[in-house]
Amino acid sequence: MKKIAIMLFCLALVSAHAFAEFVMVPGLGLSYYSGATGEKSSVSMVPFGVGFDFSYLTDSGFTLCMDNDFQYFGKVTTKVDGNSVGLSVSKGLAWNSRIMPGYTFKFAKDNAYLRLAGGLAVGTFGYEVTEAKAVSTAITVGLAFHVGFEYFFTNMIGIGVSINEIPSVFLGLPVGSANIFNLKVGPSFRLGGKGQAAKK
Repeated sequence: MKKIAIMLFCLALVSAHAFAEFVMVPGLGLSYYSGATGEKSSVSMVPFGVGFDFSYLTDSGFTLCMDNDFQYFGKVTTKVDGNSVGLSVSKGLAWNSRIMPGYTFKFAKDNAYLRLAGGLAVGTFGYEVTEAKAVSTAITVGLAFHVGFEYFFTNMIGIGVSINEIPSVFLGLPVGSANIFNLKVGPSFRLGGKGQAAKK
């Protein structure tokens, strides 16, 4: 996972040269995973961890978003025939990555950015049930809908928040429908001339 993060960061820096402006928001985030694993069964979890949101803005306002989340969780809730059971887990790890074209609106003298985007999301998660020593893993594939907001206090530094809604399918556990909700907040950094990228 560490190698993946390094590769994605290097790709982000290289890609920034092709756009008028580059915005990065490293932050802390909370997700809610929920999905059906059968006709009357489901599973849910609440991972917490770090995320890296990269946005590349053109002069026209077109924006390409590349977001990644690396999170940990220590509990899984399963529900069968209406009965819920909380399971303590170890090694609960989740990763989700999204590539989303969209548009960035600028206002407040180009200090505030509002971004709307949507695209493909892929990820994976896995955990080991502490008592049973049983390991479960799954791959998630879905469509991501993104809303991001940044406010810059200087030409380069500000604060950002993002919300993602990701209808998905689980490939594993076995196959089933799922939804991922993600909220992140953190400092924001931008490279590129103020007011050069998106339309006011």
